[in-house]
This record gives sequence, C-alpha cells and structure tokens, in this order.
Amino acid sequence: MDKTSARDNEPGPMHGERTNGMRSWKLLIVLSAMMLFIAACTTDSDDSADDVAADDAVAEEVEPTTPPEPTPEPEPTETPEPEPTETPEPEPTETPVPEIDEDDDEEADDADLSRAGSQDGEASDLDGVLLSLEDLPEGWMQVEDSFDDVGDFDDFSDISNEPFEAPCGLSDPGDEFDFEPVAEGEREFEGGELGPFLMQNVMQLENSDQAEEVMDLFRLWFDCDEWSEVDDFGDELTFVINDMEFADIGDDILAMSIGLEFGEMSEEEAAMMALFGDISFDFVFVQRNEFVSMMMFMDIFGMDNVDFESLVQRADEKMADAS
Repeated sequence: MDKTSARDNEPGPMHGERTNGMRSWKLLIVLSAMMLFIAACTTDSDDSADDVAADDAVAEEVEPTTPPEPTPEPEPTETPEPEPTETPEPEPTETPVPEIDEDDDEEADDADLSRAGSQDGEASDLDGVLLSLEDLPEGWMQVEDSFDDVGDFDDFSDISNEPFEAPCGLSDPGDEFDFEPVAEGEREFEGGELGPFLMQNVMQLENSDQAEEVMDLFRLWFDCDEWSEVDDFGDELTFVINDMEFADIGDDILAMSIGLEFGEMSEEEAAMMALFGDISFDFVFVQRNEFVSMMMFMDIFGMDNVDFESLVQRADEKMADAS
C-alpha cells in the first residue's frame, strides 16, 4: 500500500501545468480512494480468512477417518468335564414268601411242570418238531387259536364250556397220570378262510413208557361210538366216531374220523348246513419214542389240496429226528 501511495503522489508530465488548488483536490480524491481501497482490502482479508477457516473445516470433515481395528475373536475356553459321581447300588430287599397250603403247593408244582417247555433248554424246544409252513403246500398260512373249542391233550373241554365232561364219559386225562409233559406245543394252519384246516399238538414226555400210556388213554376213544354236546346256542351236536384206515407210521398210531350231526334245525339252518355237506374231523395220534403227536384235519367244501397222510409222515420224521 505504501508503494502505491508513493507512485500515485509522483507528478506526471501533465501535473506540472496544473495549479496548486487542483493538486489539493486531486490529493483529497486519491486519499478517499485509498481509504475505500484499504477498507475493501480489509474486508477481503477477513473474508479470505473466513474462507480459509471454512476450507480447513471442510478439509477436516472430508478427510477420511481411519477404520476401526477389527475386534479380535474371543479365544475358546475349555469347559471342564464334570467328574463322574458314583451312584450307590441299592441294597437288596428281602421279598416275603407267601405261605401256601399243600393244595396250592401241588398246583404250583403242576404249573412249573407245564412251563417246562420254556425252561428246559433244547429238550423243551419243540419248534423243530412241530410242522411249519415249509411242510405244507403253497398258499397255506399259519393262524392262531382257530380251534380253541376243540381242546387239547390235557383239557377235553366241551363246546358249551360247561363243567368238564370228557367225551364218552372218559375221565380227565390229567387224572389218569402222575406225570406231566416235559414240553408241549401246538400249531394251526389253514388253506383259506373256508378251509381246509389243520391243527397239530405235540407232547414230549420223559420217556417212551409215558408216551405209550398217553396212547393207551386215547385208544379208549375207539370203544365209544358217539357222544353228544350242547353248544353255546343250546343246540345239540352229536359226534360219531368211525375207524379210519391209515398207513403204519411211527411206533404206534391211532386214526379215526369224527362226523358231526346236528339236532333239530330250522329251515334256514338246514339250508345253510346243506351248503357245507357232511362235516367230519380226521384225527391221527402218532407216538415216536418220547413224543406223541395229535393231528386234526378238517375239509368242509372238499377243497382238499393236501395229502393228510404225507403230513402225518412228515410229523413222524421230525419227532424221530428230535429223539
């Protein structure tokens, strides 16, 4: 600013010709212009300072910030395994044994003998002695409890489930012997819903002498021609026993055919029974060593597709193999 003022105060070639009054007015004008220029410069300086400060602020705002350092992953801590605690074994408690009288004791002994089939090892395992589906023609199936009313060796229950009365007045087989089977098993098969039907019951005795006693009891049936029963509906049924020729199989064999005759029937019942024709049950008892097998075969509609005699032969072979 000083240099500018000095330069402006220097006289030019035209100034020498002017009067002193003119020089004074010009000086006032120059001074006024200088004052305005100084004021303008001061304002510009302040604005420039403000601009610089603003630019600095913007620069501070624009300047990228350093990204935060990633948080380090926590180090896994090992959870100590709980120490096993020993569980004290419970002290055994004594179970009181109920007192039983002599009759109950005898029944318990009988029950133990009857369960021998599941407790006496190989001697009581009759799975390999009983017939299986492999021994029957294709299409047959094994069923359960289809002949419950027929009874078995140790229970000749009548069809009406009345108090026990054996066929032909025979006594309960259980009252005739002082021994029980070592094992006993039963299987039932059917060739279809309407038959034919096959049931087999096998007993294993302690020896062949006991097996022969069982056969002698069944032989008493052949001294009886027929017997009658009353079914659950109050109808009388008559069972007629006929001898049946059969092959000589086993150590001893008994064969019979039991026919079934009905008492008085209504016309509807008679018409229904006419569809079935003559109903008969073929029974064969075979003894081989300590085994006795009873087999019953029933064919209602004549749809017999199996040779009953060959099945009896197969049953004897299995008993012989197990002896």
